[in-house]
Amino acid sequence: MRIDLRQLDGEAFDVVVVGAGIQGAALAREASARGLSTLLLDARDVAAGTSSRSSQLVHGGLRYLRHGHLALVREALYERERLLRLAPHLVRPLPMLMPFYQDSGVARWKMRLGTWLYSKLAGGSTLPRPRSLSAQAAADAFPGLRTNGLRSAIEFYDARTQDGRLTLANVLAAVAAGCRFANHAAVQSADESGLRVVDAVSGGEVRVRASHVINAAGPAADALRRACAVQGEDLVRLSRGSHLVLPARAGELALAAFLPDERVPFGITHDGGTLCGTTDVDDELDGYETPPPAVAVDYRQSALVYWLAEPPD
Repeated sequence: MRIDLRQLDGEAFDVVVVGAGIQGAALAREASARGLSTLLLDARDVAAGTSSRSSQLVHGGLRYLRHGHLALVREALYERERLLRLAPHLVRPLPMLMPFYQDSGVARWKMRLGTWLYSKLAGGSTLPRPRSLSAQAAADAFPGLRTNGLRSAIEFYDARTQDGRLTLANVLAAVAAGCRFANHAAVQSADESGLRVVDAVSGGEVRVRASHVINAAGPAADALRRACAVQGEDLVRLSRGSHLVLPARAGELALAAFLPDERVPFGITHDGGTLCGTTDVDDELDGYETPPPAVAVDYRQSALVYWLAEPPD
């Protein structure tokens, strides 16, 4: 699948996409499918960054309804349904339990209304409609749930994926449509003669020309702009989402609960473990492989104490 970059020296493309995360991979697939000559590059590897370290949810963003972003949620739910239908081997229905406690951050009636609206915005979704559960039914459905102060719950559906595999599937579809692809190929600069690309595999460098360059470099987007001498202020606000990985639970039922501070952490079972997340804090991300800050770990642990009768140590 990876092309030898030396074959492309001096070649011109309609589109060069820089970044083989989910956004870049999907854009390269779409461009190639529409008959545009396309080159997809990544300085590291497919889904090496955010796109293999996500919460692995394919969702409409239930919490965005509280801010009135109806069009955004509707569009996301439409895309969720497309993925459920087009890639059932990669995107699966995910039942989620939202318990309500006496000290929950949001009133029960608001969340009942929110989940109903969420379902309506999904239109002709193949997913089941939300349903209300008594406190006892919620405890039976999710063994280990804290029952002290539990008043009731709602079960609703979103979807989950294996994010790295979904990204790779988009790259493969792009290549099948005619896209050229090279990983470990870093764009170092750009001028009138084109993009200067350094190949970490061969150690050489090539020049490629493009009618259009799409910057899909994620957290490195502004660094790429500076390397290519693009003027202007930085466009990307860097933030970090942190997860705890706990032992796997039986069944697929996930947990999403408003805390007293009105944030909504979750717990989702995946192969080999359970993801508990996520925080969203400003972070300059000094390097690719940095541990989560202590405050994020402490917050995740406090969520587990709120959720579970016997939280893990």
